[in-house]
Amino acid sequence: MGENDFFPIESSTTDPATPSQPTFTEFATQMAELMKTQASTSTTTPTPTITYETSSAQIGIKLDGSNYALWSQVIEMYVAGKDKLGYLIGELPAPSQTPSTFNRWRTENAIVKGWLINSMEPRLIGNFIRFPTAKGVWDAIATTYFDGTDTSQVYDLKMRISRMRQGGGSIETYYNDLQGLWREINFRRPNEMKCELDIKKYYDIIQEDRVYIFLDGLDDRLDKARSDVLQMSPFPTVEQAYAHVRREDIRQAVMLGAPTPTGVGLATKGTYRPSRPTKNSSSFSDSGNCGYVFHTSYTSDSTCWIIDSGATDHMTFDPTDFLSTTTPQRTSIANANGVTSPVVGAGTIGLSPSLTLQNTLLVPSLSNKLMSVGQATEQLNCCVLMYPDFCLFQDILTKEIIGRGTKRGGLYYVDDFSMGKAHSVKHSSTWNDRQLWLWHRHLGHPSFGYMRHLFPDLSSNSCTTDFQCDTCILAKSHRASYPSSTMLSFASACDG
Repeated sequence: MGENDFFPIESSTTDPATPSQPTFTEFATQMAELMKTQASTSTTTPTPTITYETSSAQIGIKLDGSNYALWSQVIEMYVAGKDKLGYLIGELPAPSQTPSTFNRWRTENAIVKGWLINSMEPRLIGNFIRFPTAKGVWDAIATTYFDGTDTSQVYDLKMRISRMRQGGGSIETYYNDLQGLWREINFRRPNEMKCELDIKKYYDIIQEDRVYIFLDGLDDRLDKARSDVLQMSPFPTVEQAYAHVRREDIRQAVMLGAPTPTGVGLATKGTYRPSRPTKNSSSFSDSGNCGYVFHTSYTSDSTCWIIDSGATDHMTFDPTDFLSTTTPQRTSIANANGVTSPVVGAGTIGLSPSLTLQNTLLVPSLSNKLMSVGQATEQLNCCVLMYPDFCLFQDILTKEIIGRGTKRGGLYYVDDFSMGKAHSVKHSSTWNDRQLWLWHRHLGHPSFGYMRHLFPDLSSNSCTTDFQCDTCILAKSHRASYPSSTMLSFASACDG
């Protein structure tokens, strides 16, 4: 067997119709080139795909030199959301001067730097535009405006928190202002504790103190909500306390806006203003209750004064009632359910040509005019006699009736302070009328018809219906003044 039996030699003659097959050498060469290509690809770092942010940043806040704490937090959150925080904190420094990597870094650095510059007030841009990197701009701003844990700044924040009050304003505004100051303190005084238990305990103490501060600044009308929060178990956080107080605030606002009359207190019905009658209309409606129908679909005639034993001052909502104005002695009033109303003025009101109410408050939110019993008795030197269907104002010195009120719908309305209707000598318009009253009492209360015959000169211009004497009316009553006694005594006065 020869050598050619194991390694046959290719025939030089080939079939022209059959394609030539690659030799072993050519196949080995191709495999080597393929393996070399794969090895070089595996050892080369893949180039990441970069998405360039070309749109302008919508930061929503601009640095003005005084709001660095809030501005820096907003910027940091925005840049981190774009996955480029490393350009601010130095995690992505400038690479070597190779075209592929350096150009990409330079572009993204310019984008982040543009965000910082565009979120400044125009007057501040010139101070930071020349810094080559975004980190340089960021550090320069921090050096310029961040004063760290400056004790004077912390002291100012603490004092502002201690002095903050709701002051009749919106509870949302009051709460948000407090939260802003607390966040500023958190930023300047970070908690550096390491133990998780200590951190939680510290957080609970801070939350409890802040709940006390929040409740202390609330208006007095929310005192019930304040008490409810303090009795909660477990003790609430500031957010939970605010949610509870806010619900009470909304409830009071809804109740205040409903036109529901109140018998005592301040008869406050929020911003509800009843219709004003015309000059030709009667002061009283046909219903006999001063037009005050106890139904929400009706309006009320508010020209009548309600005699209120619960009011501390005379009050009206109509500025045209005042004869003269003065500075009010108080800035707000509170009704029975704790809702406060602002006082915008004060002055003197005339109920008749000869009778005035001084120190009357102007409260626009009221829907009724209120005469304070306590203030009226002091100013008029009188007493108030309350009866089931009416009440009388009696002068303490002269015992004369100087005014009267009528009960309608459970309330006493002033209706007889006008001249000639209050059974008052004091309010008679002429000297003749006063003389008639004097002789009427001296002569044992004769009828005024008979008085006209006795004193024609005094009664020539007077009407008999203008003189209504309470003593005469009560004397003609058919009811016995004293009940009949059932105790009979047979003893003689001379028995001894």
